[in-house]
Amino acid sequence: MGIFLACVGIFPVDEFFLLHNTVATGMAVVFGIVVVGLPWFLPTIPRVFVAFGWIYVLVIVLLAAFFAVGYYNLTAVELIAAVLIFSWIIVFLRTAGSVTAPAVTDGASAEAS
Repeated sequence: MGIFLACVGIFPVDEFFLLHNTVATGMAVVFGIVVVGLPWFLPTIPRVFVAFGWIYVLVIVLLAAFFAVGYYNLTAVELIAAVLIFSWIIVFLRTAGSVTAPAVTDGASAEAS
C-alpha cells in the first residue's frame, strides 16, 4: 500500500491521469486484499476488528460506485478512501500490538526451559 501511495504523490492527476488513477485504485485493491486475508494472515486478530475492516472496504466500494455514476468527483473519493485506509492502519497497528502469540502446546517448549 505504501508503494502505491507514494506513486499517487509522484504522478499528479493533472499530468498523469490514467497512471494516477491506476495506482490509487491499486492501493484500494491491496487494502481490500489485506482486509479479506487478515483472518489467515493473523489468526489471533479479534473478529470485531475484521468486521471493522469489512465495513471500511464496503464504504470504499460504495464510494467507487458513487464516482462511477458521477455523484462524487475523483478528489472526494480519493480523500475519503485515504482517510479510511489510514485510520484503519492506525487502529490495526494498535490492535496487532496488543494481540498475543498463541501458546505453544507441544513438548518442545517445555524441554527448552
